[in-house]
Amino acid sequence: MAPTARPAELAHVRPLLLDSLPWSPFDFIKGISRTGDRAVQFDALLRRLDEANDLRFTHPIAPDAEVAVIAERLPWDSAFFGYDVARLHGVFPLTGGYRHDANYTPALRALTELAKRRGIRYLFAVVDARDLPTFRALSALGFMLLETRVFVYLPLRTWEYRHRSRCRLATPADVESLVAMSQTVENPYDRFNADPFIGGNEAHRLIAEWIRASLVDGFADGTIIPDAPNPGALVTFKTHRDKANAWGLSIGQMILAVAAPRMDNGFLATVAAVQQHLKERGFDHLVYCTQLTNRTTLRVGRHFGYEHGRGEYVLRMVL
Repeated sequence: MAPTARPAELAHVRPLLLDSLPWSPFDFIKGISRTGDRAVQFDALLRRLDEANDLRFTHPIAPDAEVAVIAERLPWDSAFFGYDVARLHGVFPLTGGYRHDANYTPALRALTELAKRRGIRYLFAVVDARDLPTFRALSALGFMLLETRVFVYLPLRTWEYRHRSRCRLATPADVESLVAMSQTVENPYDRFNADPFIGGNEAHRLIAEWIRASLVDGFADGTIIPDAPNPGALVTFKTHRDKANAWGLSIGQMILAVAAPRMDNGFLATVAAVQQHLKERGFDHLVYCTQLTNRTTLRVGRHFGYEHGRGEYVLRMVL
């Protein structure tokens, strides 16, 4: 008889989760509190969810081993695409410790069955590249690999740049021109464009909404653009100020970067302006994530001296 999944008892599993994996999301940043980084991670993953969105449960994978499967339905994404979208955040061992040769397939099969019963149409997973059992199990169940990502980071306190460019913080008045510019940009390697189920038209619509939400709804903490008519680039960023105490460091993160082909070196100047903006405000580090195939963005990182952090995979299943 197949093992039965049980709803996660969050108060019970939290202390076990804090010690569950030999890594944490930002553990590549020198000087970060790994304990604090793990606490930040699980504050987010174990927050209170509406019951309709909660896809978290525990599941045995062996007589002496149990895992927590942490997933949730995403209301914003579901409303935007018009069908229910859910994300798997991770599979975390509760007993028996992390084993690279563990078999998570039964636990993740239970997730797909639960998602189907809940009416989820699109289930995607973001998996740390070190998490071999999760990647194997998703592959065995037929999930499609969409995107391979790399995180890099820049120590801002030691970074110096001689060139200053004319850039500024964008305002809601810039939405129309920035959206128009974004519709001329093609990136076949991000997970939305790379997925034939979603496709380019929906990806363009999503970028437009992200830009609007960043400038109007607080989706980002700031957006830097060239100080010129019809700017041809933008970079949004988050400051994560609420996490600085736990990390023991202030870490900014570039979220969305868009540059029209006509910009040439203008994208470089826009990234430099983000770095200077955060350095002047006392930030310790700046992080960004991009596709392993995005040569332009990776070249920009090398130019400024970014260091390698970690990799992750994005996979999905249409249910």
